[in-house]
Amino acid sequence: QVILGREALIDTLGARADTGAFARVTPFRATMAYSVAWQSGWTSTFSLSQRAIAGYMPLARLLIERALGEQIVLGVSGQYGGFGELRAGLRFVYACRDRLFLELDAPNLATAFGPNGRGRSLAVAVSYAW
Repeated sequence: QVILGREALIDTLGARADTGAFARVTPFRATMAYSVAWQSGWTSTFSLSQRAIAGYMPLARLLIERALGEQIVLGVSGQYGGFGELRAGLRFVYACRDRLFLELDAPNLATAFGPNGRGRSLAVAVSYAW
């Protein structure tokens, strides 16, 4: 496609700025969670989160975890919501030092190895608690 004239070039490059005030919702995620540590050594956490994305419904998650020693925590989760999906997942936490943690979370095992799994298969986090 050939660009002809100064006005067509300005429109193509998006160089014509709009003036005036505007308001826009920035992306965010709000989460509420409630945890219970059972005497048997298991911990269960129920969380409800909402993101500022069109078509996103509240995401409910139930996470059940158990500590294996002092450094490793393993967990399984079930989720429903977001964009209307039911998911099952796994979680692994390793305490590297006193307050330094490495977390691997696979919240959607059904798509982990499929073509639609990009961006939804694995979350990696390094955190420091103070």
